[in-house]
Amino acid sequence: MRQAQQTKHTSGTADQSSLSHRKSIFLTILAALGAGLTASLTSVAIMLLLRLVGGVATPVELFGDHLLKLLPAPRFVDMLVMFSRDRTELSRLTTRTGYASHLVCIAG
Repeated sequence: MRQAQQTKHTSGTADQSSLSHRKSIFLTILAALGAGLTASLTSVAIMLLLRLVGGVATPVELFGDHLLKLLPAPRFVDMLVMFSRDRTELSRLTTRTGYASHLVCIAG
């Protein structure tokens, strides 16, 4: 009888230890996610502050400027026509005056 009680007590301790270990892993993951979220929000706030106060370009703007240099002029004009608000005016301008000569001056 005594041996059965001792075995029962030992298995209960193992269950509590496993639960405690899972709880500590869950809390660690939750803390890591919170730290990551805090760091990313702080980074975005600092970039916004630098943009508004100092006029520093954001990484997205820098990447866009670099990508625009690699884009050929006819493809640039096609994208202007595709994404413009007033497609009829822009398409008339491109067919009347030629591709890149005038639109690069307008866009630049």
